[in-house]
Amino acid sequence: MSPSSLNMVLNETDSIPKTGDYVSPPANVRVGVAVRDRDTLTRNCFSLYTPPPDPQFSKFSLIPRGRQGEESLVFRVESLDLLVMQRSWPSSMKRLGSRAGVVALVLVAADLICTLLYLNQVNQYAERPEEAKSDVGIVLFSDFEGVSLGPETLRRVAFAAGMFKKGAFDHILCAGGARPSRNLYGSELMKEWFLASGIPPERMFLERTSNDTRSNLEEAFKIVREIGWQTTWVISSPLHIFRVKEITQNMDEPLSVFLVAYSYKRCRPKADKTTLWWQTHYEWATRLLEKILPARSYQKLIDLLRA
Repeated sequence: MSPSSLNMVLNETDSIPKTGDYVSPPANVRVGVAVRDRDTLTRNCFSLYTPPPDPQFSKFSLIPRGRQGEESLVFRVESLDLLVMQRSWPSSMKRLGSRAGVVALVLVAADLICTLLYLNQVNQYAERPEEAKSDVGIVLFSDFEGVSLGPETLRRVAFAAGMFKKGAFDHILCAGGARPSRNLYGSELMKEWFLASGIPPERMFLERTSNDTRSNLEEAFKIVREIGWQTTWVISSPLHIFRVKEITQNMDEPLSVFLVAYSYKRCRPKADKTTLWWQTHYEWATRLLEKILPARSYQKLIDLLRA
């Protein structure tokens, strides 16, 4: 950086230097530094110490300033490298910003590590071919994109359609996505997608009242029992199916239930790293709410958000 010309105003010092041509800066003085560069004016504060950390700071041109009787003086510095000055005399705000940056970096690193460990744990549910043939595959709704199926729901239905065509189950039951205030039902959109993919209509079933994972399962299992099916697959993403496991374990369901998820490596549409990060934190937040809120309060919140 080329040398800059700066004005330094000294205030609140016990020993104001006398007028002279060149003087050294006094000890432990707070100074206001005005840096003029063309049309810009930047202000900052630094603490000066004696002896100066660099010889080029040892000589200042002293000029009286202000009305008569005022104890403020101006030192004109004719040769000063601003970059060196900032490095030699950092402000408290710069130190605070540096510490905050380190803390933020540590938190980001910890978050990424926890996300990777969690993803590795949930991937055990992805495409488990050892699951037995089932009467029905329950496909859980996830998201909308406008008034159409969102990318996460498309991953689930695509995987379910492939497994159906391989003979993994005989029927498909679509569950979830009820938004009655918008006259929008995710289960109906999923059914339309399956029919367009060549699934016979007599093999398709749906429920259109549930709006969260627990009610998805409750309403779907109710239909399964009414029809008389004995075995069922529950199909979702690896991250979601990990939470489904906790819910089904507490439902005391007599049906034979297999939890199956698509693979993040082979799903379509592709789930990128940002998607996986977002879904992981969404699952964490949802699980936290389920644990800290009473069941009735949690359901009221869901009903309010997904009316």
